[in-house]
Amino acid sequence: MVDPTGLAVWLRARELASFPSKAGVHTFLLIIPDNPKEFNNESKFTLGAYNNAESDTLEKRKNDTTDLNWKKEDLKKSWRVPTPEGLSDTEFINKILDSYDQYENNSRNYEPFPSTEKNQGNCNNFTTGLLEGGGVNENFFNDKNPSGFNPGLGNPLPEMLGKENAGNSTSEKVMKEAGE
Repeated sequence: MVDPTGLAVWLRARELASFPSKAGVHTFLLIIPDNPKEFNNESKFTLGAYNNAESDTLEKRKNDTTDLNWKKEDLKKSWRVPTPEGLSDTEFINKILDSYDQYENNSRNYEPFPSTEKNQGNCNNFTTGLLEGGGVNENFFNDKNPSGFNPGLGNPLPEMLGKENAGNSTSEKVMKEAGE
């Protein structure tokens, strides 16, 4: 079923922001909550991870300008993520935010072709971790193959799946983390 209001979680894939941009994709989540009041009145926000150029580590960011300012028509792919059965939109987003909080910023080395067993990761591992930690079935990724290379897509960072996201919502903490 398509949400006619657009209030949903979207997995988006765009060209890389740096050279060689057409060689691969960067994935991130665009979140448009049904109840913005539950999320500091934000009508939409993005979550993603990026190479911290100073430390060459994987850095998580909320509302990164490269994701916020990317035009929809420039995206390679965009998929609406179904809310897991038994969860409300707010519960689903809170579980995603709990997964976001599970990743200790800059704790993994950034690698375009990562091995999670070697403490490496990239944006695709991160977004997969957000969604699977949020309750999305791993099979969701089976047919997700944007053009270009997408190593890590469908292979979550294991620490983002921990604690079963027991409903200890950290949404307020995540919103404040971005200085909002």
